[in-house]
Amino acid sequence: MRFYNSRYNFRFITEKGCVMYNSKTGLSASFGGEDALQLTELLVGQKKEFAQNNFTSSFLSSLIKNGFLVDSFRSELMEVREQYWSARGETPIALTITTTMDCNLGCYY
Repeated sequence: MRFYNSRYNFRFITEKGCVMYNSKTGLSASFGGEDALQLTELLVGQKKEFAQNNFTSSFLSSLIKNGFLVDSFRSELMEVREQYWSARGETPIALTITTTMDCNLGCYY
């Protein structure tokens, strides 16, 4: 199976390594060690393809769970659009009507 880096990945370099954040899932992970900078650099930026055997199974599962890698059959952009339109149709509208600020009944607004 083939995987791609998420278009919603962001990398922050710290004193102890790198922190990855995925804005679609809202999840983050810390990466340390001598390969952290190179690995996180691969996970951000332009779309790159990764084979399943590039990572150990537990590390691959972690990258997928956090949203840093997505399988080739998913379209993240379409998922975000669907979430937007779904929320737009299901979210109630709150409306407050204030007829005048000079009401002679002394109401507090």
